[in-house]
Amino acid sequence: MRERVETLRQRLNLVEGEAYLTTTSHHLYYLTGFTGGEGYLIITGESIKLLVDGRYTTQAADEVWDGVEVILFTKIWEELPSYLKEIKKLWIEENVITVKFINKLREIVPWIETFSGADEYLYKMRMVKDEYERTLIEKAIDIAQNAFLKTLEIIRPGVTERDIASELCYHMRRLGGDKESFDIIVASGYRGALPHGVASDKKVKEGEVIVIDWGAFYKGYVSDLTRMVVVGKISEKAEEVLQAVKGAQETAIRGAKCCMTAKEIDALARNYLKDKGLAEYFTHSLGHGIGIEIHEMPRVSYMSDEIIDKNIIFTIEPGVYLPGEFGVRIEDDVMMTENGVIVLSSLDKIFRL
Repeated sequence: MRERVETLRQRLNLVEGEAYLTTTSHHLYYLTGFTGGEGYLIITGESIKLLVDGRYTTQAADEVWDGVEVILFTKIWEELPSYLKEIKKLWIEENVITVKFINKLREIVPWIETFSGADEYLYKMRMVKDEYERTLIEKAIDIAQNAFLKTLEIIRPGVTERDIASELCYHMRRLGGDKESFDIIVASGYRGALPHGVASDKKVKEGEVIVIDWGAFYKGYVSDLTRMVVVGKISEKAEEVLQAVKGAQETAIRGAKCCMTAKEIDALARNYLKDKGLAEYFTHSLGHGIGIEIHEMPRVSYMSDEIIDKNIIFTIEPGVYLPGEFGVRIEDDVMMTENGVIVLSSLDKIFRL
């Protein structure tokens, strides 16, 4: 984490009289190791101060690395000026800092000029994962995969989507996950055409395909996977779409190379589905970065010129959604290397019961 702070200082070019201020829980964790979620982090060229209230002083002291000074506050707006008295220029995060917060800052520290855009630097830093981050993500993947295999044992006609989601949650926690990465998607039959069809009380039927999109949260990092479960004999049309989506994902995985743009990688799968006459039913981007949040930069989209460099971990998840009929999505977590992507997840793409 020390290296992350130094990189941030260099990117913001912090000099005397300048500082970075964040209250974002993810960035508190990313830069200091503090998991409490609430606090004020002030980084200058010379110091790192984490201001927390009495609920978190012991926790923060235990969690942060040795270069971070933990400070207890009782009335933040009365005490904050004393920690900013030497500051003339303050970098803040425009995507999270509210107008109310800015107005209060201007009231208590009127001598400071605020600049937005610090979050852009953080988001770009977070795209590239170090070895420690990769280890945590791989553990989150391992937990999710093993929980899925255990959950397969209960899937049969008559079980509800909510039952399946609950079983996944249970096993992920039993296997060491802190929680699920997001609200689990279990969408069977016609509900599969809803890309974000969070588990409902609908019962699984014979002859349906089920989209299961889930992930585990482990020590601050997430996994994100989607698999298809086939219950009994399905229609020829459903089988064709299953194979088309599988082929599109495999094409994108094989074809993705280091330093391609996001839209070039997206096009690999999109063009494959176009050749199958299904591109109009692929209604979202091919993937997204993962890390301490379930959706991080880069967005692997047909609209994105972001360069996908080595050590960026992201998803590849083409999908086809036929309203009123069914949906198909297959998703893996991958990492870009100098020689193309390596797939970090290892489950079969399609499970037949």
